[in-house]
Amino acid sequence: MELVEHVSALTGAGFVREVRGGHQSRVFEARGGDLARPLAVKVLDAEVSDRAEVEARTAVVADLAARDRVVCGPRALEGRLATPLDLDAGPVLVTASEWAEGAPLDPADPDDAALLGRTLATLHVSMRAVDASGLRPVAALRVVPVDPALGDQLLHGDVNHGNLRSAAGSVRVFDLDDCGRGPALFDVANAVYMARFAAAVGRAGGTFEEPFLAGYAAATGTTLDHQLLEHLVDVRVRALVTWLDDPATAPIGIRRADPAWHDVLRRFAADHLRR
Repeated sequence: MELVEHVSALTGAGFVREVRGGHQSRVFEARGGDLARPLAVKVLDAEVSDRAEVEARTAVVADLAARDRVVCGPRALEGRLATPLDLDAGPVLVTASEWAEGAPLDPADPDDAALLGRTLATLHVSMRAVDASGLRPVAALRVVPVDPALGDQLLHGDVNHGNLRSAAGSVRVFDLDDCGRGPALFDVANAVYMARFAAAVGRAGGTFEEPFLAGYAAATGTTLDHQLLEHLVDVRVRALVTWLDDPATAPIGIRRADPAWHDVLRRFAADHLRR
């Protein structure tokens, strides 16, 4: 049986198509059939994904989605938030969440960058109300810890323009697979880090930072501590260096990347830390 057929059988969907395959998961759009609303279905390699951790993270996201309607909440399949399947290619875990309709934000558009900043700021307010004590810190903060006095709450862990959709004046946030704990400003710093990396390798990102930070600051009603922000960007870069030096400790995307991409990452990290 093809993987698309497994997803169709598990969800009761009448239509299933693969929309993305990456290092962490294969992602499918499922709609129609027995489904009242479309789902995003992720199929994770069970040999590199800890089921207990996936279930704990998904339960936290369910709590968050119940508090904040912008979050695409998880949906149980066969009564489970992480459903194991034994396939010919090996065991997998299947998760599902609401499908986010709309268009991704454009990081080169200042209005979209500011919208991302505002959305993250209000999301952080909702995240502070969620008990995330059962989760580990986000990945970078496990290898380069920061002062606990900076704060500790639920973080998205991978905030970027591709993880939001905008439609008819509303925004939806999804892909919280990397969520964990840490200071709220680290989510902001991580988004800045990714934009700087995108700009460094010739992708869009160079016009993102200023409106994004302005949007975040305006929504919080505070002035951002830019010195602390730069410190946290440095933390993110030092985590990258640690992972490149010891790939066995790295997120799966770095572990499975080819040596040429590792070289690109190393050059970016070296250039950043020389500043």
